[in-house]
Amino acid sequence: MAKERLAYFDNLKGILIILVVIGHLIEPIATSDNLLSRRIVDFIYLFHMPLFIFVSGMFCKGVFRDGRYRVDVPLYYLALCMLLYTVLQSEKVLLGTFSRFSPLTLSGSIPWYLMALTAYVMAVPVFSRLKPAWALAGSIVLAVMTGMHNPGDFLTSARICVYLPFFLAGYYLQSASVEGFLFRLQEKRLLTVARVGAAAVLAGIFGLLCTVGPDGLVFLKKLFTARNSYATILDASGMSFSLWAMAAIRFAYYFAVAAASACVMLLVPRRKLGPVTRAGERSLQVYFMHPMVYYALNAFSFGAWLDAVLPEIGCLVVLIGGGCALALILAAPAWPQRIFDKVRHLAGKLAVAS
Repeated sequence: MAKERLAYFDNLKGILIILVVIGHLIEPIATSDNLLSRRIVDFIYLFHMPLFIFVSGMFCKGVFRDGRYRVDVPLYYLALCMLLYTVLQSEKVLLGTFSRFSPLTLSGSIPWYLMALTAYVMAVPVFSRLKPAWALAGSIVLAVMTGMHNPGDFLTSARICVYLPFFLAGYYLQSASVEGFLFRLQEKRLLTVARVGAAAVLAGIFGLLCTVGPDGLVFLKKLFTARNSYATILDASGMSFSLWAMAAIRFAYYFAVAAASACVMLLVPRRKLGPVTRAGERSLQVYFMHPMVYYALNAFSFGAWLDAVLPEIGCLVVLIGGGCALALILAAPAWPQRIFDKVRHLAGKLAVAS
């Protein structure tokens, strides 16, 4: 049971990190002329980072236990965040696409997740003392109100607030509860039925996205990325809602994410999936390394070139296949973990010194 539990969550992380890579590769061709690409990007963005943060929260319980707080953990994530941001900005200098170095905002770039994880882990001692229901309710209220006057990219504050309910949901839920639920479904021979239902719900969600026009797709993308104020979302999409209507939409967003995430989790196999499981075990190195490839492709306008020579379906086949392959290739070598281990060791030394 324990091995299956580990395999299940590694499979889940593997699928999610593959979707992260695919989403980033598709994004450059997701223009007004390629509505299918935009719908796929919006579909991925609906749940992939919320679910990733949910899983992160689930495995952060050991940060504060029996009154002891591991200071080295937030230092480790912050160090990785700054390292990745510096590497990516250095790459931009080499590629001739550098604009500014802004570690306090991360220039809205990919390392934001590590900054958010740093903030969440720092607050774990507080979360551990709160009643889960009150903490979750308060975090949703905070997230909904954040859009009224968005703090923007400063320390990725907006994303930290908007994604906080997902972290807390994972933090307060035991991983064994998820596995136990799936095991009981299997025992009662209901797992297959549940998976068919989950696949139907996800297909229905994507079907709904296929009815959304260009302005609506912009609206949803801005909403799902969690870094924009309501005013920014409305300006970018050209749509007209009151701020209180936008607050209601964000509230509804949490139900949509919960439904989509539950369906994805039902569909994830519990047994090992070879390279996919390994990608989950090494999801951090895939997350860390893939933007280097992504930035290089963007610098050479690979997406625009591909869009010019192939129809949209052809582009999607290449990019989705390439995204899967890239994620699995980046997960293959063991040497990046040695770099992370050294950063973790340094964070441990700093924690002891403090």
